[in-house]
Amino acid sequence: MLRNALVFEELKDDIETGDIHLLRGVPRAWLADGKQIRVERLPTYFGELSMQVAGKSDEIRAVIDAPLRNPYRRLLLNVRRPVKRVTVNGKDHPDCDFETGVVRLAAGAKKYTVEVRY
Repeated sequence: MLRNALVFEELKDDIETGDIHLLRGVPRAWLADGKQIRVERLPTYFGELSMQVAGKSDEIRAVIDAPLRNPYRRLLLNVRRPVKRVTVNGKDHPDCDFETGVVRLAAGAKKYTVEVRY
């Protein structure tokens, strides 16, 4: 259950959709100022995934090492609150649901550094 709260691989008709949900079931309190979440080398169908997430009063910073074994479609980082601005690897990133706080990361990079401001 804890694994699925942190990393959830979406299935449809018992087939991988290619979407990997990150932090989908994590309580907001886990992302509060001064809190950290760390996942190291978690096995997934797509390969090992690691992430470090640090909360501050008005932002979250996540460093994600993407899986490399099998291709996936996208990572969906859920920050659990409305968002004002998102940067990925230092560049503005508009592919986000600003109301629900879901940041969509297309496959392709080995590492993502995501900064989300509230």
